[in-house]
Amino acid sequence: MSKQFKDLFGRARIDVNSGMKTDSLRKSQVFADSQQKAISESLKKAMRNDGSDSLSTAGIEKYAEDTMPTIFHDVKSELRRTFCKKNEVNEAIGCHPDFDNLKLNDELRNGYAVTMFFDIAGSTKLGKTYPPAVVFNIKNTIIRYVIEIIQAFDGHVHRIMGDAVMAFFRSEVKSRDGKKIDSAIDAINAGVYILEFMEQVIRPELGDHGSEERIGVRLGIDYAKDEEIVWGNYGVSGAFEVTATSYHVDVAAKLQQAADTDTIMIGENLKSLLGLGMEYLSPKWKWVEDEDGKKFKRYYRHVRPNYRVRGSQINYEQYVFNSEAYFKFLPYGIESRNISVKLTATENNVEKHFYCPCSESLDKGMSLNFHVTFNAPSGQPYTVKAVKKNTGPEAERNLALKEVKKDRIMNFYAGQWHADISESTSYHGLHHMEIKIFDSHDTEIDRTVFSIFIN
Repeated sequence: MSKQFKDLFGRARIDVNSGMKTDSLRKSQVFADSQQKAISESLKKAMRNDGSDSLSTAGIEKYAEDTMPTIFHDVKSELRRTFCKKNEVNEAIGCHPDFDNLKLNDELRNGYAVTMFFDIAGSTKLGKTYPPAVVFNIKNTIIRYVIEIIQAFDGHVHRIMGDAVMAFFRSEVKSRDGKKIDSAIDAINAGVYILEFMEQVIRPELGDHGSEERIGVRLGIDYAKDEEIVWGNYGVSGAFEVTATSYHVDVAAKLQQAADTDTIMIGENLKSLLGLGMEYLSPKWKWVEDEDGKKFKRYYRHVRPNYRVRGSQINYEQYVFNSEAYFKFLPYGIESRNISVKLTATENNVEKHFYCPCSESLDKGMSLNFHVTFNAPSGQPYTVKAVKKNTGPEAERNLALKEVKKDRIMNFYAGQWHADISESTSYHGLHHMEIKIFDSHDTEIDRTVFSIFIN
């Protein structure tokens, strides 16, 4: 799956690679050394298909520009297709569209938001390694694709600040439908894909060049409830901005600043909204030395500075999110080769189908059916061995963290093997249905997992 993820960002690799090899911002990206052969072959094939015999160098570059969309994936569209997102994306930067009308008056409005702050860590090193034009190209490539990923998950980019990006995840529709948790899911998914983009795509191109300062990214994310945030128009006519004011917007920035390179830090509110336990979270810590030179872990459990307000200590909890573990539950991170799963959720005789894990939340009290399809020839029988794993504080309080196992004999029809596993939604949090395929010798031959958030 990781190869497919790299392929999704093929154009980004070429942008960075070509940028490091030339100061000319106008040179065609098609001639980046590491990708020249593959692209040339693609161009030759495309030219053969349309009957062209030959093209000049300038013609090839122009032809490449025209055919790039067919050679490279559109990252935003591909991610939205994968996560079954069909509504139109608002690509404007600035005021969130839900509060556009505040430009015309002095009104203040409440409205929940999940805020993300992102920045490029270690970027000072780039300025010592490359000339300014190359540094611009590398930074801009990263920021462009970060924006693509944020927008792919319905995030709204509010501001670009040098090598940092601020974004909001929210919608009136989700608020009305009681699905604010889905904005949090979108923000976490975007953050994890940004980290994987850096790890799998950008860093291999940049290398470390012997520097101790590693190029990476840092993200902070938190959630402000309706009553904890106001939106309004700052400034005066001709110099104004509609933005959000909230302790939790500020906290998202502090979380980003406190995050180690290539980590996501989240606040207490976001943890509660998602129903996360400590399975995928950990406190921030670092090694320090005492007076005797003995090393020990010092934990930083609260957002700093944790002020005293009217005599009370403000201890707002912060957590490091385990993005590496979570990525394995998402498309491009799931390891399965030949298994597909369709989840049907039923409530009050109304069915809804899900093909992508961790894409949106389900309500409590729904009946679930996981339809498992396995690609293999007919012949020996196959068995599904499924394991349900609940996580989170609510499941823990109800003593429901114990794994539940279900075995099903698969049936062969329509050229594939099939089985159904039934379940229900009971507890707020992130829950998993792990699915393993065994052959007639009881040997595991494939596995996958379908994970869901319960509202």
